[in-house]
Amino acid sequence: MSENINKVATEVANENVANATSENFNAAENAASINKKQEEMKKKKKVVLTTRLAKINGEYVEITPAYTEYSMELPDYNGKLCENLDCNKLFPVLFNFANPEVFWKEGIQLYDRAGKAIEKGTANVYVDCSTADSWRVWIDKKLERVELHEYSSVQEYAQAVGASNLYSRGLNNTEKIGIAALATGNEAYRAVFEFAKKHELTSTAANLYLNVKMTKLQMMKMSTGLELKTKPELGRSVEDAEALLSQVKEKFGSKNAHKRYAICAINILNCQKKYDLEVIVNAVQALTEIDLEEFKAAPSDCRVSTISVTLTEYIKNNLPREDVSQDAV
Repeated sequence: MSENINKVATEVANENVANATSENFNAAENAASINKKQEEMKKKKKVVLTTRLAKINGEYVEITPAYTEYSMELPDYNGKLCENLDCNKLFPVLFNFANPEVFWKEGIQLYDRAGKAIEKGTANVYVDCSTADSWRVWIDKKLERVELHEYSSVQEYAQAVGASNLYSRGLNNTEKIGIAALATGNEAYRAVFEFAKKHELTSTAANLYLNVKMTKLQMMKMSTGLELKTKPELGRSVEDAEALLSQVKEKFGSKNAHKRYAICAINILNCQKKYDLEVIVNAVQALTEIDLEEFKAAPSDCRVSTISVTLTEYIKNNLPREDVSQDAV
């Protein structure tokens, strides 16, 4: 009896030790995992520069570019892309700054690039005049061309910024694609650009008719001359795209031909490899006035699916059975 009791006691004690050891091990493992994540976060955390070397009155001075709550927001810094840029290809920029005194006088808080408040009276602080080139303050190694402006009021400063930006503009998306085509010699991008210009389409619509796969990042890289591992290619010939546009204009009207609805529905069916383009075009030609009225009455976010379903039903009902894919919707 005594032996049994001792045996049970020993087993319980061993189990408690095992549980305690397991708990300690799990706690240590969790702590190590947390520490590892914290270290990874520290590595990922970028150091934000808040000062720049600027050439003022012929001498380089370390300045703190300042911003207000009303300043243009700074875009995310695409480090990987910018690291590959040849800065020698950048146009020289005139950096415009305003003296800070008028902002402090009128109680407008100034901040550095990291978002930290700048104390009144801090030396070598200059307020950024928000323009299209403002981000270059943090790209250029040194600010070679700097102009300082004295304003009698914050209102006068804002009017100067507003007027300057009124007469400034960047490239629109079609123009960006054109520059990317010239910078790389890519024929697909050139075709999208020319198709958009010829038919007065947006670059998005031209891209859909030619069925070219492109992303914003790809376009940014190509516009600097960087070659992509996978080059964009035409998914449809220019001739087929012309025919599609003509057919969509005839059925849906020029206004809707310039939008994404009809061509998106056509691309969905064509890209699924269920039906070839000729079959789909025949279905478009067969759309009735009732079909078109249903399309017009559908909410904008349902129009693509409305056309797609209508075209699919027509094809299923009119193609010979052996020509219709078993998994057709």
